[in-house]
Amino acid sequence: MSVKTYFIAGFLGAGKTTLLNNLLRELSDKRTAVIMNEFGQVNIDLELIEYKEGMELSEINNGSIFCTCLSGSFVKRIVELAKLPLDYLLVESSGMARPASIGTILDQVDQLADKSIDYQGMITIVDATTYLKLVKSVNAVQEQVIYSDLVIINKIDLVDESLISEIEKSILLLNPGVEIVKTKFARVDNIFEQGYYVSEYKERQPLEECGRDKGMFKTLLKTKKRISEKSLLKFIEALLTQTFRIKGLVKTEGGLVHVDCAGEQLKIDRLEGNDPGPDNSQLIFISNEKEIKKLVEKGWQDNVAVEYKII
Repeated sequence: MSVKTYFIAGFLGAGKTTLLNNLLRELSDKRTAVIMNEFGQVNIDLELIEYKEGMELSEINNGSIFCTCLSGSFVKRIVELAKLPLDYLLVESSGMARPASIGTILDQVDQLADKSIDYQGMITIVDATTYLKLVKSVNAVQEQVIYSDLVIINKIDLVDESLISEIEKSILLLNPGVEIVKTKFARVDNIFEQGYYVSEYKERQPLEECGRDKGMFKTLLKTKKRISEKSLLKFIEALLTQTFRIKGLVKTEGGLVHVDCAGEQLKIDRLEGNDPGPDNSQLIFISNEKEIKKLVEKGWQDNVAVEYKII
C-alpha cells in the first residue's frame, strides 16, 4: 500500500508548525511519519511537535530539502520511510524553501521506492499580516504559492476583509485555480478528505527571476543563564524590525518561555508543565541583514548582558 504524502510550505512565521500539529491531531488513529526541515542549524520547532507513540519523526537541518545540498539526504529518508507500514507522511519544509525541484525529487523517490509514495500535493500557509509585502520582495514566497495545491490564508482575524481580498487576487495571479482556504490559528478541517490536488506539479513553471532576494542570513544564540522576562522582551524588541524571524526556547527567571516572532509580530508564551526544555536557552534569528550576528550581539549586551555563545 502506498503512503499518502503531503508537503507543507510557508514563509517564516506563517504557522507551519501549528498547522502540522493540527493535522497530526486529525491523524491520531493513523500510522504517521513526519520530516521537519529547518533553514538553521537547530530545529527549535521539533520541541513543539505533539509527538504520539509510534510516530516516526525525522529532522533535516541547515538548509532547504529542495536544494542540491540536502535533496539527496531528503530522498534517502523518504525511501527509508516508504519501507515502513505507514498511512501518511507529512513533510514540513523550511520557511525559505523554493520548491521548483519538487518534480525531480519525486521522480527520484518513485524510482527508488517503487512508487510506494502517493504524492497528494503541497499545502502552503501564508500570513495575512505580512503576505502582500513579502510576495513583492521574496522569491521563496512566490514559488511556494506557485507549487501549491492548497493555499491557507492564516491569521485572518488580524486584518480586514479588503486586505484578504487583495491577498486572494495575488495568490490566484501566481497560481490560477488553486484552492484557497481562509482561517485563524492554522485550523482547517478535513484536509485529508477534500482532494485539493489540482494539477501536475511538472506543469508549473519556476520563477525566471532569481536575483531579487537579498539573501538570508541566520545566527543562533545560546545561554545557560536564566534571564528576566523584562530584559528578554527589550532584547527582542530591539531586533524586530531587522529580522524576518526570531524563535526559540528561553529559560527565564519565571520559567521556560517560547519566543515566536515573525516580522514585527512579537509573541512570548510561558510553557506549562514540568518539561525543563533544552539544556541551553536557544534563539534563532533569520534576516536579510548581513550583519545580523553583530546586531544580535549588540542587542544582547545592551539589554541582557549575561554569558552567551553565538554561532
